[in-house]
Amino acid sequence: MLPLFQKMERIWNRLKSVLVGCAPHGFVETRRLLLRLRGLGLVPSAAQSYDCEAAVDACRFDLWPLFLRHSSDWILIDVGANDGDFIRAATQLSKPAAVVAFEPLPTCQKILAPLLASIPGGQLVRAAAGATAGEVELNCTYNTKMSSVLTPQEGIEASYARGDYTIVEKMWAPMVRLDDVIEPNARVGLLKIDVQGYEIEVLHGATRTLGQTEALLIEVNYTQHYNRAVAFDELHAFLNMAGFHLYGISAPYGNAERPLWADAMYVHSIEPKVSDSN
Repeated sequence: MLPLFQKMERIWNRLKSVLVGCAPHGFVETRRLLLRLRGLGLVPSAAQSYDCEAAVDACRFDLWPLFLRHSSDWILIDVGANDGDFIRAATQLSKPAAVVAFEPLPTCQKILAPLLASIPGGQLVRAAAGATAGEVELNCTYNTKMSSVLTPQEGIEASYARGDYTIVEKMWAPMVRLDDVIEPNARVGLLKIDVQGYEIEVLHGATRTLGQTEALLIEVNYTQHYNRAVAFDELHAFLNMAGFHLYGISAPYGNAERPLWADAMYVHSIEPKVSDSN
């Protein structure tokens, strides 16, 4: 069951598409929106267009390689799934054969569990991902999306909503390696990683999994958000060595001074072909 605020957001998107479409400017805007979505291979009705665009933005669908958009025999892995916004959007626009979500926060697990149960092949791993298996201490922030194994960098909260980076609790959680969870013969179409500065540790625990991964969507930081967080240059060099090349990058989120972060899509150097049946 969707949380109330997500139901309200969907209702608002549908209502907005009707209201905006009633004005002359609205006809132009709806046309522009439909052209954008059709350029991505999506064919929603005018009434569905705003909801569809929200899903595109939530899962960075405009960065997805064509072979992902047009096939369905691949697995989606979401590391740092939080409350499932990415998974909802991705499964609205595509049909992965299975979804595996990693999330250590109990509050988010309560939302994720019914979502994964509703998806064929859905699996919730109630753990953080890292370079080793065991336990790890988490810094749980007021905004759960900012929670991390790492401690927030002093002063970073000034660039975000008040309280986002406030640590409200510290807790221990299980930690696993992706290589110990993902089957060796699985076709990982898309691996999404959003772990607030801990990305390189996740990758160190996924050397085999990376070899069977076709595309990787990962958050990159242009300025340090957490103590000991991996820098963009280091992350990029690691992925190049692992056989990935930068395929595309989203418009950055930033403040008046500078860009702060973005989402980057990397694709394995040997791209799979779209099967003739799709």
